[in-house]
Amino acid sequence: MKPFSTGFIVVLVFFALADASHAQSTFPQFIKAAEMPALLFPRVSQTDEAMLPKTPGPVLPQVGEFNDASGKHRVIEQNPVQTRTPDGYRVTEYDYEVWDTVSSTWKYSRKYLLEYDSTGKTSQFVTEVWSDSLGWVYSSRDVYTYGANGKETETLNELWTGGTWHDTTRYYYEYNPSGQEIEYGYESWNGSAWVDSYRFQYIYTSYGNLGHSLRQNWADTGWVNSTNRTWYFNLNQTINSAISQSWMSNAWVNTQRDSQAYDVKDSIILHVYQSWADTAWKNSSKYMYTYKGNGLLSQSLYQFYITDWQNLLLYSYSYDGSGNKLQDLLQSWGGTAWFNSSNTQYTYDINMRITSAVSQLYNSGWVNSSKFMYIYDGNGNRIEFDYQIWKNNNWLNSSRDVYTFETVLGVEENNPLVGRRFNLEQNYPNPFNPSTVIRFDVPHQGVVSLKVYDVLGQEISTLVNETKMPGEYSVRWDASKFPSGIYFYRLAAGNFSETKKLVLMK
Repeated sequence: MKPFSTGFIVVLVFFALADASHAQSTFPQFIKAAEMPALLFPRVSQTDEAMLPKTPGPVLPQVGEFNDASGKHRVIEQNPVQTRTPDGYRVTEYDYEVWDTVSSTWKYSRKYLLEYDSTGKTSQFVTEVWSDSLGWVYSSRDVYTYGANGKETETLNELWTGGTWHDTTRYYYEYNPSGQEIEYGYESWNGSAWVDSYRFQYIYTSYGNLGHSLRQNWADTGWVNSTNRTWYFNLNQTINSAISQSWMSNAWVNTQRDSQAYDVKDSIILHVYQSWADTAWKNSSKYMYTYKGNGLLSQSLYQFYITDWQNLLLYSYSYDGSGNKLQDLLQSWGGTAWFNSSNTQYTYDINMRITSAVSQLYNSGWVNSSKFMYIYDGNGNRIEFDYQIWKNNNWLNSSRDVYTFETVLGVEENNPLVGRRFNLEQNYPNPFNPSTVIRFDVPHQGVVSLKVYDVLGQEISTLVNETKMPGEYSVRWDASKFPSGIYFYRLAAGNFSETKKLVLMK
């Protein structure tokens, strides 16, 4: 998954600001503490948009872009596309449409087409735009290349001009023998050759955790240091702190440090951010978290530091008996008391799938702002995502996303046992609620473990820990008792390990 390809997004940063009326405002985020107000949810701070290794695979562009009632630009959802569902379906097309208030009909806007190779991996991701005079017109496409181990080695970005495809940028990926990404870089096409732009290099601890990340920029004849980040872990392999630095005057200079504290259940209760002030660390902001008896997050408090700690934002969460989130309530500090700011209320169907989310703003009373509706087919695939705004005491259509699925009958393999390697697939569905399926391949007999971790690297669930024979396996993770947010799952066997990201959205 790349940081800035044409028509794509950065999934490491796909989280809404807390002051938004946002149906999916329950995710942790990897942004600077200075970029507050931000959603008050346990998270890992990143001072660069791409400090963590990327996960190969296409990601749909930003959808449902709009200006909310406060006039602020929002992005409703950014939905990773997976190659295949647990029931054997995969997305082949995604359409983004807008509501025409004059004709009272849905109008085409953008279309995204996915193609797959014989192994089920995405081979192309094509973007088309609608022209009233020409119909659908090519805009851009990404072409994916994979190595013998099934991991992505290159993503080529092209633009459609003059009736043909033209190279624009590309990303390359390199891995160590354990399958961990150790470098990825970005290059641009100048018309005759590829030109380096930047690259990230990664170092892992003996436990497989990402321990160090280095960014370098290309400067005419060589690589020049830009930023780096180092993570420090306790004996439980949970992150204690992380320090970010910038390269200045041929030396590394501290820029930011964040530190975490945990309760007896290893749930984060404190996250403090500090900035470097000449010779010492200076407090900047902090998050404090409280939990219900079932481990669900109940409140998130954000404070900033001037001469002492000052309240700023408070998020409160309520749930039903199954652990589905019913409401987010955001309040701001008025100097002596908390004042209502916004809230989002959620509804679910009998299968525990989210069906709607209604956001409101507070102005001497609660006022509707936006509504999100989710529609599923008989197979449980989400085929439509509608967005409406509240205007003149009515809900008015604004935009919608329509998904097309195809049945996966199987993939072509000359001999599935020849050349088989360890392989960890992306979970599906993703985002999910409350369960998701993870598939993996085992090339030879041995002890295999599959574990789930939270954003701070603490293990929260063991899905597999036993001897496996060669073959393809799948396991379902039921996350009913866990709060919404980003999690990571890691497959380990012998010297092999691979980690991918999943998103729980309640």
